[in-house]
Amino acid sequence: MDDDTRRRLETLVHRHTKSLKFKSLTVCIFVFLLIGLLYWWLFNVIKTISPSETYHHDVFDAYAHSWGFYTAKLYTLLVFSVVYSIAIFIALHVTVSMISILRFLSKHNILRINLFHADNCGGTSPFGNINLIILGIYSNFFAIDFAMFITHRETYLAVVASLAAAFALAITQSIAAVYSIHTSLAKKKSESLEAMAERLNRQFDSSLGKGTRLPSDLLTFRNHLADVYTYPYATGALTAVNVIRFAPAALAVITYVAKR
Repeated sequence: MDDDTRRRLETLVHRHTKSLKFKSLTVCIFVFLLIGLLYWWLFNVIKTISPSETYHHDVFDAYAHSWGFYTAKLYTLLVFSVVYSIAIFIALHVTVSMISILRFLSKHNILRINLFHADNCGGTSPFGNINLIILGIYSNFFAIDFAMFITHRETYLAVVASLAAAFALAITQSIAAVYSIHTSLAKKKSESLEAMAERLNRQFDSSLGKGTRLPSDLLTFRNHLADVYTYPYATGALTAVNVIRFAPAALAVITYVAKR
């Protein structure tokens, strides 16, 4: 990496770090999230004043049960407006920062890729682990939706819409946030396979002419390269990502079938 590219990369990283510390206009995004989640809390308060219209049965945090109502609303106020807004802001910001920085690394061809790394994804699994943590934050939201269904045994618009949004968000997050790694890794994998294929073809022609066996180590290398995964997820992380990807859709089907 030359000095100019290094300087530009450090400037990019500093800009994103500064933004994460609320030293830029991104504070407006945080305030917007705070207001939006506060509105969600107010929606919940309104729905539990007369719960029978929504849930078709009594609930412990209905307005008629003073202790349950005020305790639950104080708790959800803190969780919705403070915890959720901070968690979502950090998740979104880290995602945008990762996309921007990885795109820069990919564009300038300075992303270090080791096709023989033990993680079988070019040594890029740390980025996949970061993305998995973000997906874990989002997974809490649809876990709460499913818990609401188990509690109320009623499927209503908010639950279905939340599960659908969580499914779309999980798919988008698992792919878009690390797509630059995918393109760089796929390009290097393709180039390496082409070079290996060319060498294998020469060895194959030579072995036919001399009546010798084709070297097995070349075939082993070629098979290894073909199995390299082009997204930055090691085996365990990939399993977890797929669970988070498809769990909302599975839960939506379960709630629909259970209702029928």
